[in-house]
Formats: sequence, C-alpha cells, structure tokens
Amino acid sequence: MNNEFRPKDFAVTKKLFRAWRSPRLGEANPHKIESDVWQWLASSMLSGYSSTKTMKGPAPENAGPTWCFDRFGQTKTKLPDGRVVYIGGEHEDHYDPDFCIYNDVAVLNTDGSFEFYCYPESEFPPTDFHSATLIGDRIIIVGALSYPKKRDTNLTQIAALDLTSFTISLLDSTGDNPGFIHRHDALFNPNEESILITKGLIDQGEGPLG
Repeated sequence: MNNEFRPKDFAVTKKLFRAWRSPRLGEANPHKIESDVWQWLASSMLSGYSSTKTMKGPAPENAGPTWCFDRFGQTKTKLPDGRVVYIGGEHEDHYDPDFCIYNDVAVLNTDGSFEFYCYPESEFPPTDFHSATLIGDRIIIVGALSYPKKRDTNLTQIAALDLTSFTISLLDSTGDNPGFIHRHDALFNPNEESILITKGLIDQGEGPLG
C-alpha cells in the first residue's frame, strides 16, 4: 500500500468522492461496504487532508471528517490463508477536523483488494488502541481508548470477530477486570486457552481525548 495509487486507478471522480468521503456506521452486523473510494483510500494510505486536497474538497470543517485508512491504534492480524484483517483505529487528534475513531473492519485480500465491513455502534463501539488475538476462526478484541463519553471506567471492552461471517459480538466476562485498558499487549496461551494481558494504560475518567 502506498500513496502512488491515483483516484483514476479506481475510477474515482469528484462526485463519487463526495458521495463516499465520510465515515459511516453499519446498518447490520456486518454491513459490507462496496466502495471504489474506500478501495483507493485504503490502498493509497492517504491522510484525510491529502485526499481532500487531491479531490479539491469538500473541507472537513464543513462536511465532517474524511474517511481515512492512515490510522493510529489500528490492529493488523495476518490469517493463515494470507489475508490481513485490520480493525478500528483513529485518524488524527481530537482537535483536527478529520479526527475520527472507527468501528470498522477491513480485509486485505491476497490479490490486493479490500473488503470493508461496518457495524452499528451499539454492537461494536468505536475502537482504537485495543489488542487483537487470533484464536481459530475468531479474533478476540480486548480493550479500547475510544471517545471520552463512550468510556466506562468499570468495564474492559471485549469483542469477538467471527472470521466466517464477519459478525462482531460483545462478550461478557467474569471476575475482576483491569478497567478501560488500552495500549496493552495480549498473548494467547493455547495450553490454558487463555489470553494474557500485560502492560497497557487504564483510563480512570481523565484519560486522553484520542
């Protein structure tokens, strides 16, 4: 992936860019998105600012954040068949007009194409700086930073991505939890069928905005 990919390589026009430039939530779990604009933006890894400049607007100050695949706190999981699964992440800081925390999943296929899946926020909240652990045909997603108003300091967010259907389920846990953890490491122990969480930061209600 590099920014040498041009919009015309994906038949992206200014009109099409304006129709698909904005982040969106899913209407189902999952909601598969077919978009040449997102294919271009994911392949080129352009920032929101750069793609807007290339397509000559509209400005995010007026039209809201520009969908972008140049993200922090996004996980990357390589599957045995060669595909790569990207989950969530954020673009820019909270003061930037292109700032957005995503709750989507992107799959990079072996031919270089992408598949995109979006979700209702109630079923998969905006998620960044989480961990993603591949276990069989599922990816277990632990933790998040998210938006300040979305954080529950008494909760450790846990979700499972089913790689056969790409549905996401929020999981309940028992026992003590570390709270709203993010920027941590996760290691699967197949002998104990457990995920060991180490390091990381815990938000106690006064954490960063993103």
